[in-house]
Amino acid sequence: MPELPEVETVRRGLAPRVEGHRIDTVVVYDPRLVMRSPLPPAEVLPGDRLERLRRRGKWLLGELESGLTLVLHLRMSGRLLAGDVGRPPERPPRATITLDDATAVHFVDQRRFGELMTLDADGTAALEARIGPDADTIGTAALRTALQRRARTVKSALTDQALVGGIGNMYADEALWGARLSPFRPCSSLSDAELRSLARSVRKVMRRALAAGGTSTRDGMYVDADGNPGWFAVELAVYQREGLACPRCGTTIERVVRGATATRLCPSCQT
Repeated sequence: MPELPEVETVRRGLAPRVEGHRIDTVVVYDPRLVMRSPLPPAEVLPGDRLERLRRRGKWLLGELESGLTLVLHLRMSGRLLAGDVGRPPERPPRATITLDDATAVHFVDQRRFGELMTLDADGTAALEARIGPDADTIGTAALRTALQRRARTVKSALTDQALVGGIGNMYADEALWGARLSPFRPCSSLSDAELRSLARSVRKVMRRALAAGGTSTRDGMYVDADGNPGWFAVELAVYQREGLACPRCGTTIERVVRGATATRLCPSCQT
């Protein structure tokens, strides 16, 4: 968490507030947030105009007038909260970006795994080249290209951002349940019909979750740019539902760990 629907929900909430505005200041309270940035955000961003905020996979990319890109990744617990200057968030931010209209965007991150970077055009292109096609629009052909002839399990492949952009543990579990596929199936064993079903299920889960504003699970970490939770948790079929009945066949949902992979599945209808 957050995955594609959560990051896109944050983007949609922030974009109308930040696009077209100049950056006044960038204050970094935690240097670890920017440790991988080739250019120091606090030095190069002030005075630049943020023209467009877009998303690739789980990354937020702010296109700047200068040709630079402001890059943000929320990782496990990151939040981007927008408000007025002078009204700090409840939790101390790792960084705060203020704009020319007195809007403040706070990067709050309880577990401190998030990232903030400034990249030039070459750095941005290199980053995007490492991200697979977005899960909410992926088609059967693109999914086949990503998964074909791979011996690894299908869940492991789905959550590899270099193969498919935007899917993590939660939506992989949900999409595989929707396609009636075991997370432990080797990718190379999937038929064309199963790949079509999986691509359709991935898109459906992403779009339904996005329509619900993402998923705020019982960890309570994800909220949108206004601090509001997402409501897709009420539609989850298997994720965090171990011990409950499968909504399709009634079999008890199980949490299964094999190697480094933990997953939730229905042992009866996912094969």
